[in-house]
Amino acid sequence: LRAARAGQLPDAPPADADFGAGDDRAARAYEGAHVLVRTLVRAFGPEAVAAAYAAALDDPSRLDAVLQERLGLDRAALVARWHAEIVRLAGSGG
Repeated sequence: LRAARAGQLPDAPPADADFGAGDDRAARAYEGAHVLVRTLVRAFGPEAVAAAYAAALDDPSRLDAVLQERLGLDRAALVARWHAEIVRLAGSGG
């Protein structure tokens, strides 16, 4: 959230490699992933998010289709919701 307070939003949710990075990239990845999941759970409920996550794990190449089928979102809408929540939390000191 520190980066968001400085006006810097991530371009996309963290990639697998970001979580194992040796610098502050890993901390930002975990924080970003946490905010993303929390945002989705608040909007769609834990069961729907868990089902979407399981489906995406089964076949990562279908991520875009899973987002659309399970949550009614495309990747741009997912990122927009995530960014809105990051901005909200950054503004609230959260």
